[in-house]
Amino acid sequence: MRREDRLPLLVVHDGGDYLMHASFATVLDNLMDKRLMADCVVAFTRPGDRLREYGASAANSRFLTAELVPQLERSLPLRSEPAGRVLAGASFGAIAALSAAVRAPGFYGGLLLQSASFLYTVVGNEHAGGPVFDPVVRFVNAIRAQPQPVVEQIFLSYGAFEPSAQRNLAMVDVLRRMADEVRVVESLDGHTWTGWRDRLLDALSWLFPGEQRFLYP
Repeated sequence: MRREDRLPLLVVHDGGDYLMHASFATVLDNLMDKRLMADCVVAFTRPGDRLREYGASAANSRFLTAELVPQLERSLPLRSEPAGRVLAGASFGAIAALSAAVRAPGFYGGLLLQSASFLYTVVGNEHAGGPVFDPVVRFVNAIRAQPQPVVEQIFLSYGAFEPSAQRNLAMVDVLRRMADEVRVVESLDGHTWTGWRDRLLDALSWLFPGEQRFLYP
């Protein structure tokens, strides 16, 4: 198979929920059919213990980078370079996607982060998230203290009315130091699957440009 015939890969955290609550399959069918995004292979992952696996977990990162992606690239006609690999996730899933990219800088080309559960401390270690957020706080504190380039593109969306809106906005400068390009979209929504679904056109048409150009607002 020719190199130009190989497809990019999108790996989606909380895949079952994205399919059920955000109509992800319908969105993909329409965007690819209308050539608003390039054809790609999409892998929908499902967590077992979501809060443990997605809380900036090293085990989840190893699974993606050392097991899942290599296996898919061996068995499917995929582009085997960073620009052809994108991770996606919402809320805790967004933290899982970013954490995997940070643990394998240069392996992934893009990130689609929706309403990421960014929680961090400015002074001391106390936070309001409870013990389940401890790994997230350590991770976010670390990248805020020393952001490093990890991917080429990051797309971040969040709802203006969600509790984490200001924290997502506050992380934009950090994300700009972690990627060559960053695009941010704030929607008039909360922390909802509907809001995340409605931003998929913006995100996927930018991360996987199609033949028909979508004029980004």
